[in-house]
Amino acid sequence: MGIARLAPTPSGALHLGNVLAFGAAWLDARARGDTLLLRIEDVDTTRARPDLETGIRVDLAWLGLDHDREVTPQSARRHEDALHTLRPSTFRCTCTRAEARGPDGVYPGTCRHAGHQEGAVRWRVPQGVVRFEDRVFGPRAIDPAVVFGDTVLRRRDGVVTYPL
Repeated sequence: MGIARLAPTPSGALHLGNVLAFGAAWLDARARGDTLLLRIEDVDTTRARPDLETGIRVDLAWLGLDHDREVTPQSARRHEDALHTLRPSTFRCTCTRAEARGPDGVYPGTCRHAGHQEGAVRWRVPQGVVRFEDRVFGPRAIDPAVVFGDTVLRRRDGVVTYPL
């Protein structure tokens, strides 16, 4: 048995994409006997609203997408502690969104060694191949540094991001 999750963001009403993704996760978890968690992704404090969270809960219940347990919302987690732990592997980035997207869509490392004191906090994704077994596609191998690049952990405005 494993663990699966539904992680809605209370910044708007559920849309068809949410319903399809949550429905697929729910069906998969129930078919496998996994524990299904609900975690509210409310880290974007500029857009998250309690009334939207209530609406999402009502919609999930109406759709019959129940869960086994609820875990601490993202906003209540100890992000500063995590950022402090990761600090040796982070750097500040002052790039705009356009500058942060290389021709292949991956951050080109522009600020990696610039020594900026302000800006978004990025994590230096270590290079190296990660191997894993995908239930659908079988054995896989990727280098996250090549595929994703250095990931933003906290935006310029101080909002922590989903990866953290």
